Amino acid sequence: MSLRETWRLIGGTPRVQPAEELLNIELVPGEPEKVTRIGSQMDEAIWKEVIQCLRRNVDIFAWTPQALEGINPEVITHHLNIDPRVKPVK
Repeated sequence: MSLRETWRLIGGTPRVQPAEELLNIELVPGEPEKVTRIGSQMDEAIWKEVIQCLRRNVDIFAWTPQALEGINPEVITHHLNIDPRVKPVK
């Protein structure tokens, strides 16, 4: 059974796909674990400006869960979108 068929059986919807190809951008050159993905179809000048902006502000990214400690849950909270009727599978 495919994932799509499984989703239909439990009443879910398939995962949303990006509208365009995404490019991996290394925000800190030489640190391949610090990457983000951006769209490939924007104008080159805008693309370069977005990357420069992200690199200038790289210090605000949380690269590990530990980096999120101390953030007020009223600012941001992560919730898993899990159907409580579905049993976990190993």
